Parts: sequence; structure tokens; C-alpha cells
Amino acid sequence: MSTPSEKTEETQYSLGQHFNPATAPERAQLTVRRAPSIPAFAITGLILGLIVAFVVTLLGPENENYTFGAVYGIMAVIFGTACTALFIVLALLLDRRSSKRPKVYDATTDVV
Repeated sequence: MSTPSEKTEETQYSLGQHFNPATAPERAQLTVRRAPSIPAFAITGLILGLIVAFVVTLLGPENENYTFGAVYGIMAVIFGTACTALFIVLALLLDRRSSKRPKVYDATTDVV
């Protein structure tokens, strides 16, 4: 423990850096930001696109030239790709927004 009159070394770490309490100064600032998981957004967009494709195929007009499976396959490619791309763009926008507002926390080390 240190008293307020003692000078301590203060360092700033980001989450990507390794923080070792044994070699770290007594006080440090940690920068933390919440970033979205882009694969999770992409998978969610794909699932939503497949559901929308099924509903559109089910509610759309029937065509005697094509089977339900063929129409659903085309719609799944179109809506799956569009929704996946839309959700990836949304994730990138949220990531950009989160990088502009990182939170800085003060951390102290205690040797036990």
C-alpha cells in the first residue's frame, strides 16, 4: 500500500496488451471498449435472411414452371446474402461507434 504523498508510476494499458501484476506499476489506467462480434452479426443476418426467404416464398405467387424448393433456393441466396451484408455493415458501424468512446478505468495492483 502506498500513501498519497508517495509518487507512483502511472501507465496506460489497452485490452490487447498483456497486464502482468507482478511487473506492473502500482497504479495503471486500463482502456476498455465493447466491440460487437462480427461473426455473430453475420450468422444472425443469415438466419434472418433464410426466414424472410421462406416467408416470401410461402406467401408469394405460385409458378407452375418452378418447384417450391427451387424458388426458395433462389430467394434464400438473395435474402441470405442481403441480410448478411446488412448485418455486417451494422456491426462495423457499431464497432466504429464503440471505438470512439472507450472507457478508462483506474487499476491498482495488490501483491498477495
